[in-house]
Amino acid sequence: MHANASHILLQYGTNDASVRNLLPVPSGLGLTGGMAGYAGTFKHNMQRIIDAAVAAGRQVCLAKIPVTLASCNLVDQCPPYIDPASGAKNVVIEDYNAVIDELFSDPRNGITVTPPDFFAYFSSIDPGTGRFRYRMSLRHPCIPTVWDTRPQPIFGLRT
Repeated sequence: MHANASHILLQYGTNDASVRNLLPVPSGLGLTGGMAGYAGTFKHNMQRIIDAAVAAGRQVCLAKIPVTLASCNLVDQCPPYIDPASGAKNVVIEDYNAVIDELFSDPRNGITVTPPDFFAYFSSIDPGTGRFRYRMSLRHPCIPTVWDTRPQPIFGLRT
C-alpha cells in the first residue's frame, strides 16, 4: 500500500471463482464473523482486506467482479460460454457480487461509494458482432477524471 494513498480500490475474486480443476472459494453470502463456515470464504477474505485498509486510515472503494468469457483464462484452452450469464464461473461470481453488496451495506466498513456493477456493464452481447459491448465511458466513481482540478487521491495499487 502506497504511504500517501488515501483510497484503496478493491476488485478481487475472479480467480477465486475458478471452477476448472479446483473448487471455487465459498462465497460466505449471508454469513458473518464467528458463524460456522465463515472462515476462509470470499467474504472473510474481503473483510480482512477491508479491515487492514481501514486500520491503515484508507477509504475503501469496492467494484463488482466482471463477467468471464469461459471457465479458464485463455479461451483457446477451453470453450467459451454459449451464454456467459449462466456459465459456471459466472454463477459463482454473481454470489461474490452479492457478498460485495453485503460488505458495502455494512456500516462498520464505512464504504461510501456504491460499487459499480462491472458484471452488468460487460455482459451485454452485440447481436451484430457477437462480441461483448463495452462501455468505454465507464470509470469507477472513486477514480477522478483526468480533467478534474480538485486534489487527486493517490491510490495504493499493488502490482
